[in-house]
Amino acid sequence: MALTIKQQLSSPGGILKFLVKHNTIFIFILLVVFSALISDVFFTSTNLSNLLKQVSGIGIISIGMLLVILTGGIDLSVGSMVALLAVTFAILVNIVVLPLAIVLTIVIGFALGSIAGYLVAFQKMAPFVATLALMTIARGLGFIYLKDLQLLSKLQEESLCLTLQIILH
Repeated sequence: MALTIKQQLSSPGGILKFLVKHNTIFIFILLVVFSALISDVFFTSTNLSNLLKQVSGIGIISIGMLLVILTGGIDLSVGSMVALLAVTFAILVNIVVLPLAIVLTIVIGFALGSIAGYLVAFQKMAPFVATLALMTIARGLGFIYLKDLQLLSKLQEESLCLTLQIILH
């Protein structure tokens, strides 16, 4: 029978056991308290909005990864796919209008992800192998796209900043 939190905390060494078991939450709370103490603007609406904007992309990707892991799979290609699609978007936004660049980037991401899905679902390839292959291909394509440094100078400033922010995360 599982003990309630109140029973866990009141048992000998209960607080320490609770903190060890839930260390991620404890560290997060410590970071928030420490940040609030050293900065006057930490709990301002502007800063909290900025924090949410910065973590939103990774949060969405994390939800997708959660679903993959909960179903017993694994996807190694996520980081390389995000980098490749960020580079692709940065190139497309300079060629076509913004809404079309967004749609094309999503379609390309869907197509590449579907390849791995097809290999796993219909060709019975191990998810580890299929996504490892896709990771390698996506990373290679990203390097090929960025091999010419002159390309970077042609990109608009905002698309380059968006691309670099996604790649660095």
